[in-house]
Amino acid sequence: MASNLFITNKEKKLGDRLRELIGLSRELRVLVGFFYFSGIKALHEALMANKTIKLRLLVGLEAEEHCGRIAEYVRETPEAEGDRDIQNAYLKSLRESFRSKAMDTPSFYERAGCFINLLRAGRLELRKTKEPNHAKMYLFDIKDEHAALRERTWITGSSNLTLPGLEGQGELNVELSDFGGDQAAAYFEELWKESVPLTDRPEVKDEIIRIIEEESLLAQPTPFEAYALVLKNYLEHRRQLDKKARIEHIMKEAGYTPYAHQIDAVNQALATLDAYNGVIIADVVGLGKSVVGSLIGYMRRKRGIVIAPPGLVGDGDETTGWKGYLHEFHLDDWRVRSCGDMKSALEFVNHDQDFEMVIVDEAHRFRNQDTEDYHYLSQLCRGKEVVLLTATPFNNHPSDFFALLKLFMPTKKTSLVLDGDLAGAFKSYGMEFADIHEVLKHRGKTDGKTMEKIFKPLARLGIDPAQYIQNPQAFIPVLRKRAKRLAEQVRQVIEPVTIRRNRIDLKTDPDYRKDVKGLPALQDPVEQFFELSKEQDRFYDRVINEVFGDDSPFHGAIYRPYQYAGGVDEDEESPEVTQQANMYKFMRRLLVRRFESSFGAFAKSLDNAIAMHGHVEDFAKRTDKVLINRTMMERLMEIDGDDEADEALAEYLAELEEEKARPRQQVYDLNGDFDRRRFMKELREDLRLLKSLREEVKKLELAANDPKAKALILGIEQVLKGQHPDVEAAKGEPIRRVIVFTEYADTIDHLRPLLEGKFGGKVLTVGRGVVTRSMDETVKANFDASVPARKQKSEYQILLATDKMSEGYNLNRAGLVINYDIPWNPTRVIQRVGRINRIGQRVFEKLYLFNFFPTVRGADIYKCREIAGHKMFAIHETIGEDAR
Repeated sequence: MASNLFITNKEKKLGDRLRELIGLSRELRVLVGFFYFSGIKALHEALMANKTIKLRLLVGLEAEEHCGRIAEYVRETPEAEGDRDIQNAYLKSLRESFRSKAMDTPSFYERAGCFINLLRAGRLELRKTKEPNHAKMYLFDIKDEHAALRERTWITGSSNLTLPGLEGQGELNVELSDFGGDQAAAYFEELWKESVPLTDRPEVKDEIIRIIEEESLLAQPTPFEAYALVLKNYLEHRRQLDKKARIEHIMKEAGYTPYAHQIDAVNQALATLDAYNGVIIADVVGLGKSVVGSLIGYMRRKRGIVIAPPGLVGDGDETTGWKGYLHEFHLDDWRVRSCGDMKSALEFVNHDQDFEMVIVDEAHRFRNQDTEDYHYLSQLCRGKEVVLLTATPFNNHPSDFFALLKLFMPTKKTSLVLDGDLAGAFKSYGMEFADIHEVLKHRGKTDGKTMEKIFKPLARLGIDPAQYIQNPQAFIPVLRKRAKRLAEQVRQVIEPVTIRRNRIDLKTDPDYRKDVKGLPALQDPVEQFFELSKEQDRFYDRVINEVFGDDSPFHGAIYRPYQYAGGVDEDEESPEVTQQANMYKFMRRLLVRRFESSFGAFAKSLDNAIAMHGHVEDFAKRTDKVLINRTMMERLMEIDGDDEADEALAEYLAELEEEKARPRQQVYDLNGDFDRRRFMKELREDLRLLKSLREEVKKLELAANDPKAKALILGIEQVLKGQHPDVEAAKGEPIRRVIVFTEYADTIDHLRPLLEGKFGGKVLTVGRGVVTRSMDETVKANFDASVPARKQKSEYQILLATDKMSEGYNLNRAGLVINYDIPWNPTRVIQRVGRINRIGQRVFEKLYLFNFFPTVRGADIYKCREIAGHKMFAIHETIGEDAR
């Protein structure tokens, strides 16, 4: 029965059934959301064969072009809107739809002819409902000679009167014969009676035909229009050539090679600034975004300010960093400020109010809209043209893009999305992304605890949890396909304001191919494993899976005292509850990340955590109070790794020791409704747990006799001798220098004496604090191939650094990047390898990337490969990437 009843466009197509019924009918009444005349083309032969059938079409919605496609939407209508207003709105919708590039297909011209013929013959009547209506109904009145069995049949379901709806895509429709037919006819006639006439009125009918023939793609240009178009294109081309000449001149004058892809990026950015007041330059690392940004500033001829990471600001002599770029490109009235002090940057701009442009380097640092720094930057950008430079605009979530877009465009009225609601669109994208990621990260597990976590995400994604349990692996490709489709949606939204090219694009483009001629080939990442003893392995497993896993015995009492306060609902989404819950998760994650980074960093973190818990316990005993500094919490959770976290934690510990009142400090009184007994009990349990872990690290000699550091030293030694089995050296290549990256300064402190003990003075370390001018010069002289040969040095073969060196530096005299730890944010890996994969002078034919894991099993336990993999998939699909 179901196979006869349902029409899904698989075995049975709706178009076939409609054509069959058209041949038997005297009238077809159709109610649809929006009418695209591709549906008329699909039914054209049947309509032509039945010369007497009449077609009445009732349209419920308007339509617009959205990202190259036609989509229906509900228009907000004024209360006192009359028939003429509705007619005009429909004509406007029709006009916009027929001008869409989605209509620019060969079949468009055939379908348009069918549509116009039916209108002129009076066989097609169009009306518009007064209220929005998304229903779909096809109601056939059968001819008398075929009405012996039934006088009427009707079909309802999901299909619009479009070619995809009738034949191309999966739909669900049901033919109900004469069941409910009278009621359906009455419903249609009631809507028809109350609807707004379109083709019933000659002037509206003529206007519809005129729009199609004169304002759509069918319109033939007059000789004057054709001449004007050619002249316009010629003048625009001349202007582009003039701009190109100016750009080439200033690049050569500044000492830069005029690469075609950079010149085109500048021209495209200038046009985007005119249209949207902002642009995102998102070329992959190593393609010269800073040069492009400087050229945009030069061509715009406006005064501006650059916001850059502290290490990229430059020195007072204007020879390095952004100060150097501004000097080279004659932007003498521009200024540079560090993103490390956004409050003073805003005050500076507000004091001197003639700034008209803002360039933000490494703009992905401002992806969190809930921080003070983002608020200051948003205020600073207001009313100015904004140029955002970032190779990694997508870090962890679609909201990363939204945060950047908000800096230069309205979120409720924008042409980037159909209804103008950019915030709503990205909220939807974010929810779907989070659900897909939540399911994928559990890697097909179906135990009770896992299913409890993914039950709601599965339901929101339209996946039956019961079916998922039966065969979870079958849904992995389905979810990947969903993620790919979501990425396509996001890409279509950001494309008009984003300039993104990778090395593959440049290599395949005939205009850019010469720019990247001779680029080195980045090899697939090589996993480097280090062996643990059985005791060490068990400890590793316990720390990752038990101590700081999902069912952790670590209470985090000092980070979330709200759970002991009376009258606080843990399920309530208050700022206090949310912030402290996030702080607890952050500290657990931080300890795990430091454990994975190095055993020395983990030992130091345990020491700090033990001291912090001791101070809180002592203060609570003496004063009956617990203090929480919300500002410090926000700062800690904004940090994405490296020594900033070390500095912030050290400051937090010092604050606890001082016991001074601070702004935005929350005080919990341990008396009254506060569950003092449970708080103190769980605080002491946490302290005992941390101390026991510290003792085990010492007992197992994980820091003193570090197996991971030993594996690192052995690998570097083999590379420097040209004997590593995974690294090939071409004939005549120099010694392959090595960069060792880590997120944490504590890991730097742990590794530095070990590496210097083995390699002596060949190790250059960039750890805590600001990169000084002297250190900057030393790094470039030893690792930057673009430095003039007479200034190059070979004092160092190994660079040991935190991620402060992963932004803005050319380090291509090194041919190997070693990720001593794997960042949870995969874009960090892209930034790191980008230091050696640079456009310009090639030093090595092949470049290498090593990732460290604690045995094969350990890599699976840590899950960093899967987590990074899912996020990297989203990055690849959304913005493209040529790093592996």
